[in-house]
Amino acid sequence: MRYEPHEYQTFATEFILSHPIAAVLLEMGLGKSVITLTALFDLCLDSFLTINVTVYEASYTNTLVLKNGSTTILTISGLSWSKGTANRTVTLTSAQRTTLLNAMASIKSFIGNEG
Repeated sequence: MRYEPHEYQTFATEFILSHPIAAVLLEMGLGKSVITLTALFDLCLDSFLTINVTVYEASYTNTLVLKNGSTTILTISGLSWSKGTANRTVTLTSAQRTTLLNAMASIKSFIGNEG
């Protein structure tokens, strides 16, 4: 079954996506669950990636290469960052998000920094 949202459902989903805190107050049977799940699905496939990067020399463009061992998963070019170490946000296209998520799903484990 294909989900074809009503106008108010689209509005509610977009509201959730554009506000850090949101509540959906609708009567029973008007689609609170599907609105929420649609927003969660979109958030899981979010359009950005935040990473900590050190730029030694400021340049007009930088290239980010994500690898698993020697295998290149994703290359993003044309990034403009200032010199220094900081958390940088990279906007991903839909195709880049899909590529990254598929690669992450094929990796058996992830090791993060322990804090």
